[in-house]
Amino acid sequence: MKITHKNVFAFLAFSFVILLAGYFSNIYISPAKAQTQTPPTNKYLTGYAWSDNIGWISFATSTNGGNLITIDSTGALKNADGTGPGYAWSDNVGWIKFGGLSRFPTSTVTIASDAVYNSSGAITGWARACAGTFDGVCGGGTYTYTPPPVVSTTTGPLVWIQSASAGSRYWRSITSSSDGVKLAAVVGGTNTGGPIYGYIYTSTDSGVTWTERTSAGNRSWQSITSSSDGTKLVAVTNNDYIYTSTDSGATWTAQTSAGNRSWKSITSSSDGTRLAATTYGEYIYTSTDSGATWTQRTSMGRNYWWTITSSSDGTKLSVATWGQYIYTSSDSGATWTTGSPYGPYWISVASDSSGNKLIAADNNSSGYIYTSTNGGANWIQRTSAGAHSWRAVTSSSDGTKLAAIVYGGGYIYLSTDSGATWTAQTSAGSLSGQSITSSSDGNKLAVGTDGYIWTAATSISTTTTPQSPIVSDSRADGWDGWISLSGNGYSVVKNSSNNLSGYAWGSDVLGWIDFSGVSINDVNTSGVCGSSNLQSFSSAPSGSGLCSTGQASSVANPPEYTTYTWSCLGTNGVSDLCHAQRTCNPNTINYMNGTCFNPAVASECPTNGFTFVNGQCVDSRTTCTLDDVKLANNGTSTFYKSRVSNNCTVEGMSATRTCTAGTLDSTNSVYKYKKCVSPKYKEF
Repeated sequence: MKITHKNVFAFLAFSFVILLAGYFSNIYISPAKAQTQTPPTNKYLTGYAWSDNIGWISFATSTNGGNLITIDSTGALKNADGTGPGYAWSDNVGWIKFGGLSRFPTSTVTIASDAVYNSSGAITGWARACAGTFDGVCGGGTYTYTPPPVVSTTTGPLVWIQSASAGSRYWRSITSSSDGVKLAAVVGGTNTGGPIYGYIYTSTDSGVTWTERTSAGNRSWQSITSSSDGTKLVAVTNNDYIYTSTDSGATWTAQTSAGNRSWKSITSSSDGTRLAATTYGEYIYTSTDSGATWTQRTSMGRNYWWTITSSSDGTKLSVATWGQYIYTSSDSGATWTTGSPYGPYWISVASDSSGNKLIAADNNSSGYIYTSTNGGANWIQRTSAGAHSWRAVTSSSDGTKLAAIVYGGGYIYLSTDSGATWTAQTSAGSLSGQSITSSSDGNKLAVGTDGYIWTAATSISTTTTPQSPIVSDSRADGWDGWISLSGNGYSVVKNSSNNLSGYAWGSDVLGWIDFSGVSINDVNTSGVCGSSNLQSFSSAPSGSGLCSTGQASSVANPPEYTTYTWSCLGTNGVSDLCHAQRTCNPNTINYMNGTCFNPAVASECPTNGFTFVNGQCVDSRTTCTLDDVKLANNGTSTFYKSRVSNNCTVEGMSATRTCTAGTLDSTNSVYKYKKCVSPKYKEF
């Protein structure tokens, strides 16, 4: 090959590129090498971690003066002499084991291994509270159990049945309890021959059998409504009174306070307390005491009020007029707003439990169904069910399942998407519908016609699948004691000062565990077991080198530890769920099952500045003493609980404290471990 200047230049350029690549590769590789950390061999975990659920967790000293948990050359957390697992201590759940574990939980975010200090300076893997194991001591004991079989259900189509037991009549109105078991229907209305008279009928088996209720009389009934449990019924008649029942229709009372009027429609809150009724050519009337007294609502004047519906709490009402508007109220009928299009023959309106989702029917020969999702402010014409002379509509409690019936010969139509699409129920045939009602879940329906009552229920098939036996080393009640030291969004890490920070997760029982009070230090060779003003242990694991039962380590309790008392609920001496229990204010609130509660009698209230009002001891003091509000003094700063409306906040009476700006983290509001944190569970 002939050597030219061009060849020499190309060779030199190529060599320079190779040198640059090597140089930059060293630059990029070096930081990665710098991030690798060597385990702090012959270092030990000391101090205290904190859990809002179980309080302090101690990393304290053992009999030989070393600490309970050391980190060996591989990063594994072991006992003081490196021969076995290490332990931390909680006064509420006992020993917490690091190392020597097995049967790790299946997790996508926590590695299935013992606790280990990795090259990034984080502690990963698992620790375990031995109280969560089957034998209670992390001894490896297991038991075999068979989980209950898995029961699955498959929902089929509605099955329509003609209910012949009540006879063929002019079923003007029908209503249902929320579970669809209790039904009530009235005979009445008007046809070309004039008013139609009849009785009230009730059913307690979803319409299979019916009972004629004669105590309310043979009248021209117009409408009936029910409380959610089916015990409170209210029915209205034409040119008569409002009648109420509190025993599912067995007996009835005429409520004369609202007068003898041409009552048209009635609706009820779910508890049967709030009622609203319409008259034909007069006013709207409301009641807040189950019909004992009534208020005439005159703000909308007289009108041909045809139908009315209510939210479950009775505050939101929707009323329709024949050939005019649908009006809505959000204050139980005190004031009203116009919302619907003008003109349709509004004959029926129904509401979901919130009062926001509404459905209305137009009785014109070519009328449509309309729905609203904002409490009647706006309406959507639903054309998918076609144009018919609609007679009645109903809604499930969530407003997703709707049903409608056609008058004068037509099908029942159902919607499962809040009225967007509809399906004709041809199995029941062509009916002359008068009324329709639904259970709260929309799976049970009842229809009143110019003939028989029809009922339908969703067919449900059940499949039972047996489960295979499982071998477990966890407690039979489900708590397993596992503590995840790293996961999605949390970890325990070491900083340059050998202090730990971050959180571990110990399930709902142990909650979040804050490691910011734990350090990695040299061995404390002076540590010995003691017995005075020190932390005491119990039932030390065999071979752990820990202080024996009844002895104490050389590590004293943290200064604030003694301000807490603890309560652990359980059976056979095993703790189930432990809480940090602030002492309840003496004679003011009592402690039971993890709750401070108000007294039942005045004698349980303190005599100094407290009065007994409506079953509670009320703090009526206007001047708080220092002892009332002082929380703690750490030698440099004094922290106080909040004063609300000049009332004294006493230890144990408040779930939160006000953090002092400048000395505490003011972004949160609970005082714990000399800083403000947000606890997962309520503090008593």
